[in-house]
Amino acid sequence: MDAIMADNDGFSACRAIRELPNCADIPILIITSLDDEEAITEAFASGATDFITKPLHFTVLKERVSRLVEADKAGKKVKQMAYHDSLTGLPNRARLMQELRLILDRSSLERSRIAVLFLDLDNFKNINDSLGHNVGDLLLKVVADRLKACVRETDFIARLGGDEFTVVLENISNNEALSKIAQTICQSLNEPFVFLQREMFISASIGISVFPEDAEDINTLLKHADLAMFKAKKNKNQYVFYQSGMEDEISRRLEIEQELRYAIDNDQLVLHYQPQYNVSNKIVVAAETLVRWQHPKRGLLGPAEFIAIAEQSDLITGLTKWVLNESIKQVEKWAQTGLAVNLSINLSGKDLETTGELVDHLTQLIKEHPINTSLIELEITESILMADPEQGRKELLQLKNMGFTLAIDDFGTGYSSLNYLKNLPVDILKIDQIFIKDMEQNSDDRALVKGIIALADSLGMKTIAEGVETEAQRDIVSGLGCNIIQGYLISKPVPLDEFEQNFLADFSKAKQKVKLKLL
Repeated sequence: MDAIMADNDGFSACRAIRELPNCADIPILIITSLDDEEAITEAFASGATDFITKPLHFTVLKERVSRLVEADKAGKKVKQMAYHDSLTGLPNRARLMQELRLILDRSSLERSRIAVLFLDLDNFKNINDSLGHNVGDLLLKVVADRLKACVRETDFIARLGGDEFTVVLENISNNEALSKIAQTICQSLNEPFVFLQREMFISASIGISVFPEDAEDINTLLKHADLAMFKAKKNKNQYVFYQSGMEDEISRRLEIEQELRYAIDNDQLVLHYQPQYNVSNKIVVAAETLVRWQHPKRGLLGPAEFIAIAEQSDLITGLTKWVLNESIKQVEKWAQTGLAVNLSINLSGKDLETTGELVDHLTQLIKEHPINTSLIELEITESILMADPEQGRKELLQLKNMGFTLAIDDFGTGYSSLNYLKNLPVDILKIDQIFIKDMEQNSDDRALVKGIIALADSLGMKTIAEGVETEAQRDIVSGLGCNIIQGYLISKPVPLDEFEQNFLADFSKAKQKVKLKLL
C-alpha cells in the first residue's frame, strides 16, 4: 500500500490491518516516496513487513513481492509444523492441549462425557534398535493410520513423541462403548506389520481417564490417563481405566524427586560435553553441557530419566544452578591454562520465570570465578519464549546486559513472529534437528533450513545445526551457509576427560581466540 493516500496514510492503514483478527502476520509492503530515516522507522513501527521507494521499478517490485510471498509461505509451513508431528502428520502435544481446552469447555456446557486414551507401544524400542530408525519411522506412520481407522472422524488423535499417542473421544455414553473402542485399537495394532518382506508385531498399553468422573481439568485428566497406562504396561497389550488407588504411582515420582534433591546437594551429578564443530575451519569451537545423574543404584541416568520430574517440581532451578556453577568453574580452569572455551547451557521456563534470582546467582558466580561472560552461551527454547514474548524479551535483555551470549534452541518449532524476533537480543539460532533429520530427501525441510539461515543472516545472528548425523547433512547445511554443526557425526555427549583428550587441542589451534559469536 502507498504511504500517502487520498483519505488516509498507509502507516495508519497498516496499523489498522494489524489489529484485525488473524492479520498479525500478513505481509504488508509500504510504498513511499520518502527515503529518510524517519519514514523507514515509521513504516516498520506501523507493522510493515518491508518498504519500497518511488519511483517504482517493476523488476525490483516483483522481486520484493516474491520474497515476501516466499517468506510468508515458509512462515505458514513453520506454524503448521509447530502444531503437528513431522513424521505422522498428526497433531502434536501443543495442539492437543489447545484442542482439549476447547473440548472440555464444550463438554462442560453440554454436560457430556469425554475420554482420554493414553497409548504407549509395546516392543517398539526393540524394533527400532534392531532394525533401525527408518523402519521404526515407517512403523509409527502405519500406527497413526490404524488409529485413524479405529475412531470416528470427529475424534482427535495426537502423537506426543516417541511411541506415545493420545486419543480424545467425545460424547461417550458409557464405559462399555469406550471399552469396545479401546479393544478395537488393541486388536488393530496386534495385526502384523510387514516391512521389507518381514513381519513384525507390536501391541499397545492403553490408559483411560474419563471427564468428569476422573478429573475436571486438562492436566489431571492427562495425568490420570498416564497413570492408568503405567498400570497397563505391567502386563502389556491391554487397556486399563483409571482408578483412585493408582495415586501410589505418584509416590514413586515423589521418591525420585527426593533422590534427585539429594543428588543435587551431594555430588551425584556430572556434566557431559557435546562438541560444536566449525565445518570451514575443521575444528571444535564450543560445547554444549548436558547433565547426567550418577545414581548409586541405577547407574548413569540420562536427562530423559529425571528432567521432566525436575521441571514439574521446584528442583529445576536448583539443577540449573548446579550446571551453571560447574560450567563456569570449568571455563575458568581452562582460561587459567590460556584456553578460551565456549560452553552452552540450557535454561528452563522456570529459570526465566525467576530471572531476578537467576541474574543474582550469575552475578555472584562471576564475582567468584571471573571469566569473559561471552564464553557462556545461555540457551532458551523458542516455545518457552513464545509463551510470553514481551516478558521473554525483557528477561533476555537482563542476561544480555551481563555480557552472556544468547541462543534460541530448537528454532523453527515455536513459530516466532519475524517482528518479534528482530527485537530479541539474541546472538544465535539453533536449527532444530527435526528439520535436519530428513533434509537429504525432503526439499521442504531444506527450504526451511535455508530460510532460517537467511533470516539469521539478515538479523545479524549466527546459526548452529543440531542433530547432524551424516556427512550428507553436514554438507547440505554447510552449503546453505551454516558452518557450525552439532550431533553424533562429530560426537555424542562425552565425560570431561574424554572431551579434553579428544577436542581440547582444537582450542589451542585457534590460538585461544575462538569466540562463537564471532564465527
